[in-house]
Amino acid sequence: RVEVGYIGVLPLILAMLAVLLRRDRLTRFLLGLALISLLLAFGGFAILHGWLYLLPGFDRVRAPARFVYLFDFAVAILAALGLDALLQPLDRRGRAILRRLLKVAPWIWLGIAVIGLPLGYHAILIAQGKDAAILKRTVSAVNGLVFFLLLLAASLAVLHLRRYRWGQRAMGVAAVMLIALDLFSMGANTDLEHNDPTVGFQHPEAIEFLKSDPSYYRIDTGTGVWDVWQPDASLLYGIFDVSGIWNPLQLADYRRYWDAVGITGLRSSRLYDFVNAKYVIGHKDVPLDWDKFVPVFDRDPQVNVYLNTRALPRAILVHQTIVVPDHESAFVAIQDHGFDPASSVVVEGGKALQGSGGVGEQGSSESLDITGYGPNVIHLAANTLTEAYLVLSEVYYPGWKAYVDGRPQPVLRANYAFRAIYLEPGQHEICLVFESLSWKVGLGISLATWVGLAIWALFTWRTRLT
Repeated sequence: RVEVGYIGVLPLILAMLAVLLRRDRLTRFLLGLALISLLLAFGGFAILHGWLYLLPGFDRVRAPARFVYLFDFAVAILAALGLDALLQPLDRRGRAILRRLLKVAPWIWLGIAVIGLPLGYHAILIAQGKDAAILKRTVSAVNGLVFFLLLLAASLAVLHLRRYRWGQRAMGVAAVMLIALDLFSMGANTDLEHNDPTVGFQHPEAIEFLKSDPSYYRIDTGTGVWDVWQPDASLLYGIFDVSGIWNPLQLADYRRYWDAVGITGLRSSRLYDFVNAKYVIGHKDVPLDWDKFVPVFDRDPQVNVYLNTRALPRAILVHQTIVVPDHESAFVAIQDHGFDPASSVVVEGGKALQGSGGVGEQGSSESLDITGYGPNVIHLAANTLTEAYLVLSEVYYPGWKAYVDGRPQPVLRANYAFRAIYLEPGQHEICLVFESLSWKVGLGISLATWVGLAIWALFTWRTRLT
């Protein structure tokens, strides 16, 4: 579905004509982009991909076949340029190129038909005595060959329209119609689904139960329940999920943290409790650690909701630290069997604390409240008697800034993949804001590009008027 990149028969012919008929810089650039993208899309089957592994960061490219998107992009523009050239008067050289193409192309069509069709039907006869799946694939391949020959013949017929006085106008319309027929025919059977795709989102009673809890919490749907509960259902109903929005491109540190937790097991780890996973969505027979999980909702016919009785709040105050020098040391420290994220925190390069107590402990007068929560801004109010770290089970990411009582305060890596902010004794108002420098730079480049294009378009328009 994603890496096929089929663009049609006529667009390939038009793109070839653009390369033959035009000799400008844009055409050469698009041809180079198409060829390089095609080689990259082959991945390990082309030597260029291996060479580029020497470039910093290229070894992290996933699914190189998706470079076919750039190939399609370049070929689509080349096809448009080729069609535009055909709709204009051609010079002597262009007319000669088109004439030779229209003479040679029918012989190519005939050669493919004479050789390919008998071999294809012979393959069907042989496959009839084999597995049904093999026969189906063979028939599909031969049908594809027949359809290609029909499209190639229709494409040549469209090009022949240019020979007639009235045909040049009709050629553009006919080309668009043929390309539409080609692409819609190829995609007609892609991802057909006869079941209602919204069924996995429809759990009204379970959603109502979850929404009735006013606290800040996350749910965990990674229990193999996605056959009946869509992974992005949380997004639709405004409920926080430990997996966030489902995306195959997960943050590496957070993914590694989950692998250390052992998410596919019984969810017994204290590291699991740290991520604020208060509720688990699972099948009726989901395996869990029943010493800590309690069924709290079972009125949905397909899933149950289980309460994690040891889940930690989304933000906590911690008075003991394990200071480590680097990232790998933090990963080792959180896996120590004696580490409890409820009472201590692993920080990278922070201040060492050896205090005790915390919010919720007997006799403690400390407090911590989330007063505002959004995707880019988090507000908290804290009262701590001694030095403490405000630890949040929010994924650490460059661009997050912290302000304590209006003054900037560093955001440290906590527990390998999360955030911590140092607090002095007393009452504090804390604000975390996402202020990404890369986003600002990208915005500036985009604005400058749009302004430049507008000035260029205005200049070009005024030049043509004069």
